[in-house]
Amino acid sequence: MGVPEEVRPGPPPRARKGYYLLILALLLGLFALYFYHYHVLIKGSGLVVGEVLTLRAPIKGEVVSVADLGSAFEAGDPLLSLKPYTVFDEVPFLEEKRDTLEASYEELNAERWNLLREKESLQRELAELEKLYRRRLITLPEKLGLLSSLRALEAQILSFEQAMRRIDVELLEIEKRLAQVRQERQPFVVRAAESGFVLERPVSPGTLVFPGDHLLRVSSGPPRYILAYFPLRHASYIHPGQEVRVRLERGLVFRGRIREILKEAAYKPPYILRTFEKRELSLQVLIEIPGLEKTALCLREPAWIRFRRPFLWFH
Repeated sequence: MGVPEEVRPGPPPRARKGYYLLILALLLGLFALYFYHYHVLIKGSGLVVGEVLTLRAPIKGEVVSVADLGSAFEAGDPLLSLKPYTVFDEVPFLEEKRDTLEASYEELNAERWNLLREKESLQRELAELEKLYRRRLITLPEKLGLLSSLRALEAQILSFEQAMRRIDVELLEIEKRLAQVRQERQPFVVRAAESGFVLERPVSPGTLVFPGDHLLRVSSGPPRYILAYFPLRHASYIHPGQEVRVRLERGLVFRGRIREILKEAAYKPPYILRTFEKRELSLQVLIEIPGLEKTALCLREPAWIRFRRPFLWFH
């Protein structure tokens, strides 16, 4: 048996219809939000560049010099130089050995000259004895004794000369090795193939780098692209081929298309930072301008980029 309406808790049946309609509207609203989405405006900034080149370390070494951030360069200008890394510096050892051998050579040469002077004296004495011997004023043993001393002296001179030749050979090998080591230690210099300017410089003089390390990113050649910087939190919404809207500083507005997303995140160059803008790591994107003449772009001209991404509820 049911409960009479007048004693049942809650609003009367006709008043309950409003509650049912409100609950139904909430359910329909949640259902609509699940499928409906709206767009969020994503903003970025950048500048006009040529071909963007990333220079990497070909060897392990120490950075000797590197171009300044934002600096311009011409074809043939040095961009950076690396001093090859060596575990053991062979030059001081070779130079010390060379100095020791040269000192030994000088000592042997001085002794040799003393023996040569002594030899000349013995030869003169032997010539006098030869005259006396022919006149039968001395005996043969006296002559042979002096001749034997001369031959012993010549043998000693020959041994000194052989030692000096061996030192000459060693010195020649050391000089060849020194030249080779110095050549290997010559700084590795990277020169610009075309004119351009430095976009990014993550290293400084004195930095130790390894093969493949990022050294420089430069713009080379005439203007071709827009290099844009977007917050990393929007990286999942950016993809090659996506259309964007670009506005140059002089007011020129056009449509662009993302050509490439660079692998390394980077900081914006100081000269395109807006007032009070926080300098943080950004996603780097190359934007090409279909149908726009390259002459319409100016290198290093600031640009502002924007596009809309969908905002999905419950996703």
